[in-house]
Amino acid sequence: MFVVFLAVLAINYSEATCPYGTITTGVSSTEQTLIVNLHNNVRLKVARGTVPNQPRGINLKKLYWNACLASEAQRIANSCVFASQTATCPTWSKIGQILYIVKSTSSSNRNSDWTSVITSWYNEYK
Repeated sequence: MFVVFLAVLAINYSEATCPYGTITTGVSSTEQTLIVNLHNNVRLKVARGTVPNQPRGINLKKLYWNACLASEAQRIANSCVFASQTATCPTWSKIGQILYIVKSTSSSNRNSDWTSVITSWYNEYK
């Protein structure tokens, strides 16, 4: 079984449908690269057994950006329901989801937001 991480990445909604108002939408190619690199760096630590008090990972494959998963993440984000939902892509039989929400009045440095999101997810093992 291979589980794929599906992040609710890009949110685009209006005040009429979501209680949080409107925020920036989409994930740029620079952000895509950052997201994938951050995940692969974490996976490499696990594979090498350098995560404190955690077993070494076995057969952790390198992740790549997947347009279908990104599209599903956008669809889920657009629903404005902060709960796991069914996501389907023909390539994957199992799709995992991690939900995360950031509230901010500034969109000046989204790259640091992605770093915070993935670091927060990684630190859940502690």
